[in-house]
Amino acid sequence: VPILSTDDANAIVVASLTAARDAGVAVTIAVVDPAGIPIMLMRMEGARGYTVDLATRKARTSAAIGVGTAVLASVCASAATSSGRDASQRR
Repeated sequence: VPILSTDDANAIVVASLTAARDAGVAVTIAVVDPAGIPIMLMRMEGARGYTVDLATRKARTSAAIGVGTAVLASVCASAATSSGRDASQRR
């Protein structure tokens, strides 16, 4: 299992920040190693405090099951759609 260097983690954070700014959203970005231990964490100005825990948990889950967070989001959206619920609906 490849382990990210600090430079790799920084490149991921920079690319993610750029994408978030382009989308007009404020997010927290968590980069973890294969064991789910944080390598780098960045909370943008305007990102809510709870997003730190959320981003870290999301990254840890992704590392634990070996599936990227984009794939997880796609699977969740697909499951919500097939169950007749709009993926954007909140409980």
